Amino acid sequence: MLLKAQRLEILKELGKEQEIVSWDLLQSRLQVSKATLWRDIEELEKKGIVRKIRGGVNFRPEFGEEIPKEARTERNPEAKKKIAEAALSFIDDDDFVMLDSGTTVLELARKIPPDKPVRVVTYYYEAAEKIAAGERSEVFLVGGKMRKGFYTCHGHMAEEMLKEFHAKTCFLGADGVDGKAGLTGYNSLDVPLKQIMIRQSERVVLLCDHTKFGQKAFVHVAPIEEIHTIITDSGTDPNVIQELREKNIEVIVT
Repeated sequence: MLLKAQRLEILKELGKEQEIVSWDLLQSRLQVSKATLWRDIEELEKKGIVRKIRGGVNFRPEFGEEIPKEARTERNPEAKKKIAEAALSFIDDDDFVMLDSGTTVLELARKIPPDKPVRVVTYYYEAAEKIAAGERSEVFLVGGKMRKGFYTCHGHMAEEMLKEFHAKTCFLGADGVDGKAGLTGYNSLDVPLKQIMIRQSERVVLLCDHTKFGQKAFVHVAPIEEIHTIITDSGTDPNVIQELREKNIEVIVT
């Protein structure tokens, strides 16, 4: 009999193969009781990875609500690491950079070498903590009300403090990226901070994997034309990449 961790991995792999999977197929693949399968699916649903529907499971829930942080962390981890690795080339010694929130931005924070002299401003506590551990880094953590479960600070104080800084480059994340709708997100509290970063930076670099393209989240952040560079993974539709390049946006595919 498969262990629980093995079953969950099989379920995630099935989700990569097809969007909707029937209960019968799931049960035949795992060779477990309906009760055990139900418990496994409920665990994935709590993480935002799946959604139960009539007759089966949807492994790619529609962008109607914000994905929990834990679920974001588990989505496309290898692609995010490669994107973060490529983003490192945009940070020179002694640069002043701004970091948005999000799991791909956090990967970038983790990859900044501890001996690299860099100055960073961010409203994302986890990213600040990783970079502050470096020997030659200088970190400015924007204060405000911390959002539970996401480790980010928001509000008037955060916005006013962020306006005091100018950066060579800002690194953004997004919940949705669309040629017409631009950058979109679920959390309206993030939006003014992202917009300030765009205004206060000479270069804007968007870090996003292929799942974000063609999606439209709840709140508009910025037109796509305000982005100078997009770093994504090889799963992104080549037609989308071509359309972005025709808008004079640099696109780097990892």
